[in-house]
Amino acid sequence: MQGRYGIAMSLVAAGFGMESIYQFGTEEQKKTYLSKVCSGEWVIAGAFTEPDAGTDVAGYKTQAVKDGSDYILNGNKTFITNGTVCNYMVAQCITNPDKKAHNSFSLLIVPADAKGVSKTKIQGKMGVRSSDTADIAFQDVRVPQSNLVGWKDKASSN
Repeated sequence: MQGRYGIAMSLVAAGFGMESIYQFGTEEQKKTYLSKVCSGEWVIAGAFTEPDAGTDVAGYKTQAVKDGSDYILNGNKTFITNGTVCNYMVAQCITNPDKKAHNSFSLLIVPADAKGVSKTKIQGKMGVRSSDTADIAFQDVRVPQSNLVGWKDKASSN
């Protein structure tokens, strides 16, 4: 059973994170990212889980602050499938810290090779070892505001 799950995970995991782009992304984002993932050229990751919060957004610490036409992204993610092999990540982060927890966050498409992105492969896992899993650190990563997934004014109007 383990071998079959590992093979299935390898096939399905290449698109982790792209569901958000498919459902809420702009036409330009869909054209740019989804076609490359679907063709097998790119791998994408969903960078959601945090070390002290899991996937509970009420405990998230990763933040993106507007700076000109960019966001500056800082924080940590853990157990990220495809973390060391992806081309892009869809990272969940706080963009409006003054709002209630579940209205304070947004999704940003982050190039995996952007300056300030650190990826550390998690070794010695029990279970599905065929799935790449990593810890990700964002340190002053510049992300264009055009990489915001969803409504253009979401980060400022929640």
